[in-house]
Amino acid sequence: MLKPTTTTIVGVVVIITLILLVFSPGYGILLLLALLIAGGYYFARPKCNYCGARGQIQTTGSNVESRIPAYGIVTRTDTITKNKRRSDGTTYQEETKIKRQERVPTLRVTTRTYYRCANCNNKWYKDTVGEVEDFSREPPKDPGKTLILEREIVKVPCRYCGMLVDPVRDAKCPSCGANLAMPRS
Repeated sequence: MLKPTTTTIVGVVVIITLILLVFSPGYGILLLLALLIAGGYYFARPKCNYCGARGQIQTTGSNVESRIPAYGIVTRTDTITKNKRRSDGTTYQEETKIKRQERVPTLRVTTRTYYRCANCNNKWYKDTVGEVEDFSREPPKDPGKTLILEREIVKVPCRYCGMLVDPVRDAKCPSCGANLAMPRS
């Protein structure tokens, strides 16, 4: 006995739909809609690249292949709420949403998913790469490359013109040109 293929079944349903459209338009339209829905479902299923069968692909497993530290850009939304007062004296809250981008440490995760065709038993895999924010990593602390310079800046008025000047950095007043070196006693 011959096994009917999908194309012969679709062909028979199309012929029955056309006959019903001619003799009984109400049932023909319902059958046509059912055919369109079934066809959309059929053609939405993935197809095997080797044998061409639809709907026979099975996921057999997946695993994480690599986790690579990287830096990525994340868009964050901040909400600022302000209490405001109307002209009649009642208060209301006004919310403002601000979007900002931030560079953050991320993990670039490569996941390998394995597939098998139930029709021809062909096996293959597909890699997908995604980034997730890495909360476990702290910024690198290398004391040899990090220089923290702290200096207290005190400005004093010039004795001659009164402009505020930095006596450590400036030898002369930038306004009047007076010598800022303190006289020795």
